[in-house]
Amino acid sequence: MGHPNYRVPDVAMKPESFRKLTEHLALAAQWLEKTGWPTRVEDVALANRIYLEWLQATDREWLSSGERDRYPLVAALDVEFRLRHDEQMADHLCVFFTTAFEARASKSGANRQGDEH
Repeated sequence: MGHPNYRVPDVAMKPESFRKLTEHLALAAQWLEKTGWPTRVEDVALANRIYLEWLQATDREWLSSGERDRYPLVAALDVEFRLRHDEQMADHLCVFFTTAFEARASKSGANRQGDEH
């Protein structure tokens, strides 16, 4: 499931990373608007399935450490979207869903114990 010590960096602590993320999100949003995202229904269903599987797979880690390793989530999205779409589309979908799931997990408290539910 990827490198066991990998953790997605805290972009709030790294302004350059945050700027790059913002740029990637803007490009993804432009692409989604331009293309109309014709595979939206299938992509959302696939991404949600991957997200739920990731939550289940990382429950033990979350219970023992209070954190979840995001690498398996990002890697699974990347692999699955590259199997189904061209490189550009896969890149945009990975940025979009990784960001959306990070926000979703933070809001629900699924990333760290003690977060609001």
